[in-house]
Amino acid sequence: MTMKTPSIEMLEKLNQLNGYKNERKTQYPGVQEQLDMLWHDIDAGKFGEEAWTGRWYMLIKNIKETTTKPDVAALTAELEEIIKKEQEK
Repeated sequence: MTMKTPSIEMLEKLNQLNGYKNERKTQYPGVQEQLDMLWHDIDAGKFGEEAWTGRWYMLIKNIKETTTKPDVAALTAELEEIIKKEQEK
């Protein structure tokens, strides 16, 4: 069985489905920096609901809110339709 090159439409749908992960990766600070932020938040007594005001939490929350996760179920269904059409060719 010969593998076909994915269509542009399929590649675009895959990017819509997974692109947010790559974009978030570039925005997250390194692990050492994140651990340092957490240490400072804990040292400042940021526990329970107070933790929601910590530097680390606010940074990660901002990244997740500005680089939102798409509707995975809808995009997966659309991708499956594209794959089905490609296989019918």
